[in-house]
Amino acid sequence: MASADRIWRDSSPASDPMLQQVMLVDPPTVAVHTPAATAVTQMAQAQVGCILILDQQRPVGIFTERDLVHLVAAQTSWEQPISALMVQPLICCATTEILNLLMIVERMQQHSVQYLPVVDAEERLVGLITQTLVLQALTEDHNRCRQAEAELRQQQERLSLLTDALPVYLSYLDAEQRYQFVNHTYEQRFGRSRDEICGRPIWDVLGEAAYQVVRPQIEQALAGTPVVYEAAQPDPQIGMRYTAVTLIPDRAADGRVRGCCALVTDITDRKQAELALQEREYLLRTLGDNLPKGLIYQFVHEPPDRYYFTYISAGIERLVGVKPEAVLQDPNVLHDLIVEADRQQMAELAEFSRQNLTLFEMQMRKRTPAGGIQWSQLRSAPRHLANGRTVWDGIELDITELKQFEAELQQAKVAAEAANRAKSIFLANVTHELRTPLNAILGFSQLLAQDDSLTDTQRQHIAIIHRSGEELLSLINRILDLSRLEPQPWLPNFDKVASEFAATTASESLESLSDLFTESFGHPYRDCIKPSGYAAVDGTSDSSLDAPCEPSGQPLDSLSASPDPVADALLVMPLAWLEQLYRAAIQLDEKTLFALIQSLPAEHACLAQELQLKIEEFEFEQIMQWSQQAIEQSSLG
Repeated sequence: MASADRIWRDSSPASDPMLQQVMLVDPPTVAVHTPAATAVTQMAQAQVGCILILDQQRPVGIFTERDLVHLVAAQTSWEQPISALMVQPLICCATTEILNLLMIVERMQQHSVQYLPVVDAEERLVGLITQTLVLQALTEDHNRCRQAEAELRQQQERLSLLTDALPVYLSYLDAEQRYQFVNHTYEQRFGRSRDEICGRPIWDVLGEAAYQVVRPQIEQALAGTPVVYEAAQPDPQIGMRYTAVTLIPDRAADGRVRGCCALVTDITDRKQAELALQEREYLLRTLGDNLPKGLIYQFVHEPPDRYYFTYISAGIERLVGVKPEAVLQDPNVLHDLIVEADRQQMAELAEFSRQNLTLFEMQMRKRTPAGGIQWSQLRSAPRHLANGRTVWDGIELDITELKQFEAELQQAKVAAEAANRAKSIFLANVTHELRTPLNAILGFSQLLAQDDSLTDTQRQHIAIIHRSGEELLSLINRILDLSRLEPQPWLPNFDKVASEFAATTASESLESLSDLFTESFGHPYRDCIKPSGYAAVDGTSDSSLDAPCEPSGQPLDSLSASPDPVADALLVMPLAWLEQLYRAAIQLDEKTLFALIQSLPAEHACLAQELQLKIEEFEFEQIMQWSQQAIEQSSLG
């Protein structure tokens, strides 16, 4: 029966944890007619200060320690029924009336009882609440409250430490937009303590201007909608403060919004950096897009073998007619325009630059949509990224016009060099033709001035002739200096004539003078210098006068071996052939010169080889000199 009662009671409302904490589920019970001795024995065995008297499982009375004391004092028979000996009134309470310990304590105090039977809706016994169990429960509850308070304080301290350490502004606004909490960062931001801020409306703390900026978002959060936004607020210290704000509504159990939590992050530094970066990007893009004949780019190598552009300015469209977007999407659009011969060089230079982190530089040719060739000068600096990629930041300039100018300049240089050589040849030829007779005139004037039979007038005329000749010779020399003519092989002969002329004419006859001019110039004017009958006038017929002399006094016959075999070989060539060779050399006519060389007989192969070498080395002056000397020798012969 007791087991069945226990099962029934556990399934009853008394299984509530709070009741189980203060209630005996199996209190000692006896029937109404149980003798007092039996009831007291059961009460002692149960170690409970009371025993319930039941009738049909319903409590009808209670026998407590007080009743036992009264029984002993009155010396009442122990065989009497227990129900006849009850003194304390039976006070019960239903399970539906017990909501908390406070109600139990109030019921016990109200009726001054230490035991409180608990019955269900049918007034059947559920359990017994004792004062001792209630006191134990109250003590445990008090200890739990104290422990909870300590834990709560500890959690609050931790939370305060955490919120104060966060580099963000944390606050709580009630429904009236008054601060109820702020963290230490918030205190530092506004220079006020937590006590000074809490309880004040938000507009008093932020300022009216800043509040009007955030007012719509705060009202939206207090209406129950979470809000996330960025704001720019005027700040008297830095001008403009940028913040990232998150507002979270705080709802009560009934759904009513009690306030909102605000999490504000100062992003001024980040925003200023973003604005500065945007400005630099805009500046870079503007400069790159407005380069008149160039572009800037960023080229990336991603292992193992992927290349692509992350940026290329609008100049690429002006250069080769390809839009930047197309190149960014597919770099092969630009790569396919590169001339095949330059692709391999570009790949090799790029790989070398990537491995050694050296500058990438090259001149590249690309084909334009019109079918032309566009020349570019590329220069970029590589850098390695942490993810293994290599980035080149570079510039490309259009040098097509420069290349065209270089080609034109090279052509002009060749033409100018040819013209300069022609000028040099012409001046050398003209000055030679002028100085040869001029030196003869000067020589004659010196010889005539030695004649004692001349009158003063004749001497004056001879002096005028000599002075005019010297001035003309000086003018010719200045022309040669101004033209920067390279020294010709025969020009030193004139200096030899000028330095030795006086000594030679003083010791030799006019015949010797003529031979000296012949040695020095080999010119056909020898007959003018050496007129017939001069020896008869002088009255001498010494054959030594006919022997050419050097300054050392040795006859030229002793030095007849020529140091130039080409000049000797030309002496045997026909005069007409020599004249054609001379004219072709003056005119720089390579075609005619080669034709004349090819016409030479086989026995003159050495001569042909030397002439061909001079043509290839562009030494037309030497050919002209050789041919002129040969013509003069042929004329003398």
